[in-house]
Amino acid sequence: MVSGASPYFTNAVTTASISVGAIIGTTIYTVSYTDDDVHDISTLSVTMDTHAFFSLDKPGL
Repeated sequence: MVSGASPYFTNAVTTASISVGAIIGTTIYTVSYTDDDVHDISTLSVTMDTHAFFSLDKPGL
């Protein structure tokens, strides 16, 4: 356990791509994170620019 550690993304990327023929609801990218201090109460925030063709889902929240 690491005391005072902040949560961090384990697979952060800046770009993702999708096929032109992809069906609606296709997952393009899944964000993952971890926090080495399991007893710490942390907040993680993820945002995405508004776009008519894409949405940000938060499964399990």
